[in-house]
Amino acid sequence: MFLSVSKLMFSRKHNVPIKKIYSDLKILTIYEPSKIEKKFNDNFFIYGLYLIGAQWDSEKMTLTNSVPGMYRYDMPIICLKFVTKEIILQNVYKCPVYTICVENNIKKSNANFTRSNQMRSLHIHIMTVPLKTNICVAHWIRRGTALYC
Repeated sequence: MFLSVSKLMFSRKHNVPIKKIYSDLKILTIYEPSKIEKKFNDNFFIYGLYLIGAQWDSEKMTLTNSVPGMYRYDMPIICLKFVTKEIILQNVYKCPVYTICVENNIKKSNANFTRSNQMRSLHIHIMTVPLKTNICVAHWIRRGTALYC
């Protein structure tokens, strides 16, 4: 919903058809929204995401292998800007972004239920974020690398 509305606002403001609007996502080096110094009219800042299956190297600005025993890593703030020309990137992993929705599946008529079929989590795909990598994209796919909010 957020992406659709922001794209629509950009479209109306700049009088551009929605089909000709593309996302330009930049990974920043900061983790706290309070450290964003300037306010930009057409930029949106996404924070609170965490990365599973890899870690983000803020110095090299690339994906790297995660440390054994670490499950999730906080992701730096991502700056979303809309542009009218498609940007073609190389050496990127198109990382899926998911939100997790927990659904309660209790049937009132059935008193004999187990915990496993009582709750069910749904991974809902929201968008993809291009993350630079020096490793083959297939490596990140096999590891199940994804961003979650």
